[in-house]
Amino acid sequence: MIKLKNFDEQNIEEILNDAKNKINYFNPEWTYKGESDPGITILELLVWFIKIQREYINQISPMAEMKLLKLLGIKPKRNCGSKTLININIKNSNVFFANIPKGTKFLADELIFENKEQEYLLNSKIVSVKFNNPEFVSEIKYDKFHEQKSFYIFGNELSFKSDSNNSKREFYINFDRKIPKNKKINIYFEVFSENLIKKNPVNNDDLFEPLSYVKWEFYGTKNSVLGWHEIEIKDFTYGFLFSGIVSFKMSGRTKKFNSSDYYSIKVTFLKSDHIFCPQITKIIPNVFEVEQIDTHCEKVIFKKNEFTNKKIEVFTHLSLYGNIIIYKKDKSKMWVQFEKIKISRNIFKGSTQIVFENIDFLDDFESNDEVLMVVSYSNYIKSQMVIGHGSGFSSQLFNVTYKNTPVFENFELMVGEEKDDKIGFEIWKRTDDFFSCGKNDKKFVFEENISSIIFGDNVNGKYPKNCKNSIRICSIAFTSEEMSNIKSGMINSLESENYILRNSEIIQLTDAKGGRKNEKLSDIKKRALKLFADKENIITLDDYKKVIKKTPGLSIKNLKIIPALNNEGNFCSRFIYVVVICENMKYLPESYKKNVMNQIEKRRLVCTALKIIDADYIYVTIDAEIYTKPKFKASTDVIEEKIKKFFEEINLEMGKILNYVDVHEQVNKVEFVHFIKYLNIKTDRKHTNLMNNSNNIIAPPNGVYILEKINVEYLVSVNFR
Repeated sequence: MIKLKNFDEQNIEEILNDAKNKINYFNPEWTYKGESDPGITILELLVWFIKIQREYINQISPMAEMKLLKLLGIKPKRNCGSKTLININIKNSNVFFANIPKGTKFLADELIFENKEQEYLLNSKIVSVKFNNPEFVSEIKYDKFHEQKSFYIFGNELSFKSDSNNSKREFYINFDRKIPKNKKINIYFEVFSENLIKKNPVNNDDLFEPLSYVKWEFYGTKNSVLGWHEIEIKDFTYGFLFSGIVSFKMSGRTKKFNSSDYYSIKVTFLKSDHIFCPQITKIIPNVFEVEQIDTHCEKVIFKKNEFTNKKIEVFTHLSLYGNIIIYKKDKSKMWVQFEKIKISRNIFKGSTQIVFENIDFLDDFESNDEVLMVVSYSNYIKSQMVIGHGSGFSSQLFNVTYKNTPVFENFELMVGEEKDDKIGFEIWKRTDDFFSCGKNDKKFVFEENISSIIFGDNVNGKYPKNCKNSIRICSIAFTSEEMSNIKSGMINSLESENYILRNSEIIQLTDAKGGRKNEKLSDIKKRALKLFADKENIITLDDYKKVIKKTPGLSIKNLKIIPALNNEGNFCSRFIYVVVICENMKYLPESYKKNVMNQIEKRRLVCTALKIIDADYIYVTIDAEIYTKPKFKASTDVIEEKIKKFFEEINLEMGKILNYVDVHEQVNKVEFVHFIKYLNIKTDRKHTNLMNNSNNIIAPPNGVYILEKINVEYLVSVNFR
């Protein structure tokens, strides 16, 4: 990837002079080296060959560079729109819930955002939130809830473990109406973050061990049993570690709790390794994520077992308000257009129902086979749905014009061939290039700079066979890329004929972030250099530190990597001890250790073994007798502050020797100290063996000092001048 230095005329001259100087060594009889000498002419020719050769091997095509990057595991970042959270408040009190089909279009001026999956809006309002724990019992009316700064949801004296006295720590979210059964409901929790310790974020692809465990329950009937029943949830707050959404479905029917007028959800604390007592500032229902994307054609594929009484239902915005084409699988496993259908749309339910006169074609398939494809498309893309005809020639190209940039993953084509007087289609996917495609790979390239769709040559990528109207779009969506990164509050309306949604209040809660263009080759190469500089694989001890500091969910204050000693007493890099200290914690809980191990395991060398150990805390007491200067007022606080700062500095690296002379010097530097008559350093009984004859403490490699106490007796020095 690093190009050789280009050879200009001066470089050639240097090579030629160097060659001439070597003539005397190989043939001293060759004395004339002028330009007319035939030997010099041959020498110049050879130097020119060197120049041509080096320039030739210096040329690497962009496709070859991309291939090399992929071999190194570095793939280009695709274009995408930004993401944000929105909240919808239903204004119509006559409905219990509302459906939001997948791909509903939310508007921020000309920008369009869509929800990636079907959502349900709960029209049960939160009446109050009740907190029940040993420290306090209180019920806060929801309309007063956001007037206070924050709430300790499980109490403010949480021991971070299961309470030994079995005292309950729980809170209730009380609703005024029933919560629908088997409908996905979202509740957003804003976790109090002011003055809290900054924690490493948790990504969806991280192997994350929860730091806390809570149980969610609803009150009602399940399997004809009345009482509290557990709810399965998806918790994107990671146990109230971060602000986020909790999604759940009621598997039973909610009932009023005891004699109250509430339908309640109960959240019970089980155990936690949090470094703080969780606090929340907001609880907001009906919150979900939307992404800046504008879908104009989509495909939804159904399996045989998804048919019900000769009908299927599609819950997408485009199927409700766009045009529809139906394809079925034939015996040759290709998609063919299907005509004998009846389509009915239910705007309130958010579904499009497709009823079939005859489903005999299903007999040729197994229960789990894909058998039907519904392609929905907008009027904008209608005239461009058919890209053109397959020619049967290699490297076929089609010029297209789109108002915006297609999203890489959402651009797919159907390419057909004629069979039994029908056109059977297969789905072809977009690729970066044909460089790594085989002759049977069904791929196409969309060159954005020239707005062209290109097919392969049956050597690198298959080409379409000769067939009329055989190249069609089956999926396309557009994005405004980095232009979609907008501030909160800008999304305020939506496209829908559902009067409930149209009259609802839409609030964009967070800034829309993450929109970007397709990564350029030059940017990929820069990222590659950075990745190699900041390598994630663990080889050296410094690599361990870099990787562990990024452990999700943790806030690491200090850490040390200690190689074990082998039989000869030398450090052995094959077995490693890891010491981690997190903010406000002395000892590392099991969940923290598991997360550190998860972070290390996928990056460490196979031949290494490691163990996480706790820091060894050495408690230190200092006794002193000090003569002070008469005109100064003695203060133990000043000495204590001086020594505390010294201990903080020495603890920046675990296992350092606590030198008696250094402590003596720190005290002696205090302004009111005349001289130190007596100073002694003591440790706790566990660590008395660490003291040497010079009153120094020789700490183990994982040793950390804690200044437990300072005892000072002051005497006024009468001889001070």
